Amino acid sequence: MCKEFLNFFPKSYSLRCILGYIYRCLKNYEQAHSYLKKAINLKPKEPIAYLICGEIFFWQSNYNEAINNLEKSRDYKAKINNLYIILGNSYLFYKNYYVNANHNYNDALKNDPDNYLCLKNNACSYEKRHMYSEALK
Repeated sequence: MCKEFLNFFPKSYSLRCILGYIYRCLKNYEQAHSYLKKAINLKPKEPIAYLICGEIFFWQSNYNEAINNLEKSRDYKAKINNLYIILGNSYLFYKNYYVNANHNYNDALKNDPDNYLCLKNNACSYEKRHMYSEALK
């Protein structure tokens, strides 16, 4: 049905993001990226398509591309807590950028201080930097 709406609304950013998200959920990442790239071309300063692209790249273990897309989403003012967690995870797994991981986890924890997965990953990134007292906080 969404594809049919594209005939009526060929310049719909939101519709392309929805289709990209649906294909992401179906793990059809190639099709998801196709819709998301078109959405980005329509509105290059909107954050949602970058966020979804970043999530896909993260799940594909392409952390460099995940970071690039997630940072654009953050820079364009996406206000989604999961953005900071995925960005932190990407930094944690990509070339051991533990400081950047900590910054993003701390931003996520400001909004949701009881997020146990985020707390665990944040402690892990402190431990990797041998900052054991920070990991205990």
